[in-house]
Amino acid sequence: MTTCAPELLRKPESLPVVPARLNVVIFYDTVEAGRDAFITVGRIAGITDDELVPICFQPWRHDFMQDADSFETVLRDVRDAGMIVVAANGVVPLSSTFKEWLTAFLELKKGQDSAVVVLSAHAQANLHPDSPDFAFLKNLALEAELDFFSPTFGAAPLLPEFP
Repeated sequence: MTTCAPELLRKPESLPVVPARLNVVIFYDTVEAGRDAFITVGRIAGITDDELVPICFQPWRHDFMQDADSFETVLRDVRDAGMIVVAANGVVPLSSTFKEWLTAFLELKKGQDSAVVVLSAHAQANLHPDSPDFAFLKNLALEAELDFFSPTFGAAPLLPEFP
């Protein structure tokens, strides 16, 4: 005779609800930019009064994205992402390789329920709203029919200072 614990025989509607998860890919140029992006996305996800949304971060440093193996891995990460963050502290323009990869990634996400977020640490950074790279990213997101936003405030610091 087989016995079962009554708590294992629950109706399906009594099973716990697993909350949705937000997959976030963060492309960053410096460790500081990556750290600030993690903190900022965490704050964005915690804005609602409901329970916090579990976040799965996948960070990628711009200059590590150079070979075919990386391309396939990043492509998988971007495919599953609800938010794609491009963060920069530096003044070096985005590389042509990074721009080509991002163009390919966002073309595959065309029309999906995803957002591109641009975070720039200061007015001199390469992703300042007046920069060619910022315009490139904004146009790329809009062409892919994705949401686009960037918390920018003129010449003031574009990311909050963190201890």
